[in-house]
Amino acid sequence: MRSQVKNCFANSAYIGSVRKVGRPRKDKVLNVIAKNPVGRPRKDQVLNVIAKNPVERPCKDPIVPTKLKGFTSNKNKNFINTKFAGTILSAMKKYKCNDNNYFIGALDSVENNTSECLIYNGIEKENILLVESNSDIARSHIEKNFKTYYGSLEDFANNVDKEIYTDVEAILEKKCWGWYFDMCGTIATQKKGILDTIEKLNLVNGSVLACTFCKSRVPNKVHEHEKKLFINNVNILTEQKGFRCKRIDNNNFNYSGKHIFKRSRECHMDVLMFVLKY
Repeated sequence: MRSQVKNCFANSAYIGSVRKVGRPRKDKVLNVIAKNPVGRPRKDQVLNVIAKNPVERPCKDPIVPTKLKGFTSNKNKNFINTKFAGTILSAMKKYKCNDNNYFIGALDSVENNTSECLIYNGIEKENILLVESNSDIARSHIEKNFKTYYGSLEDFANNVDKEIYTDVEAILEKKCWGWYFDMCGTIATQKKGILDTIEKLNLVNGSVLACTFCKSRVPNKVHEHEKKLFINNVNILTEQKGFRCKRIDNNNFNYSGKHIFKRSRECHMDVLMFVLKY
């Protein structure tokens, strides 16, 4: 009997020394995870691996900046050029422009699309004046024997002397049969130079004024508000010179990218064209 009791105590001691099986304590679980992390490595570990074993990737072609931007294949601008030139030629024939004491102004690209369109329709090169604020494009115009003023429209209107200089006073004495203000900016940033220039021009019965503005850089409501104010300012200036200003443009003149005759609300560029009459 005593031996059975002794064996029983021995068995109980043995049982007490056996490790319990079940869920470990929370602190032990956290210690194990901290020692052996599973999942996304730390950022510094990833950077060290990349630095030690860099992956070779093919180099991209270097981007060569170009100062001379052109629009040779832009059908939209070519359409407006043709409309502008054709309207001027019709007015000159209607009002019998027989003398050579006139000029037509334009803001043109390096390819001279507007100028070439005017020449194609019968305007002599010597009767075209180009205003350009980019020195490279201005020198390109001069190399092609175009009369060129290097500077902004505001500089031109105020007869500011520039490195590439054209006698502005002599030009402004001539009759202006038209001007194409082909702007790439918004109305708010470009209107002052245009209005200052129109104020100085010697306009005649039948003169054509055309403008192109970007309408995608501001909300449509802002653009339409600025457009309304700009048209009102043009009307005031031309009325002071004794003309009625008739708009001949419509939504079909507006365009977006390579798509011509887009709906007005989808257009990227907004075109205004006026014919002056006594």
